[in-house]
Amino acid sequence: MNLSTSQKIILTFMVKILIGTILLYYFGYLNPSSRSLLNTLFMSVSAVCVTGLSVMDVGTTLSNTGQIILICLVELG
Repeated sequence: MNLSTSQKIILTFMVKILIGTILLYYFGYLNPSSRSLLNTLFMSVSAVCVTGLSVMDVGTTLSNTGQIILICLVELG
């Protein structure tokens, strides 16, 4: 598989977002019934792209594990 540099960068971002979404969705919420795949995807994309947008109150919605995952996504972005 011979990818250009720009394709490698895009693929890397997509993998980070996918892994972050899965981790946040399954391990990041205090109340599992309040989680939404679309909101979780948005939070992951926003964290990796370092825009900092949020559709929920991170302090009351995400568990400590979820907050750590979110911080790691920002650092990886």
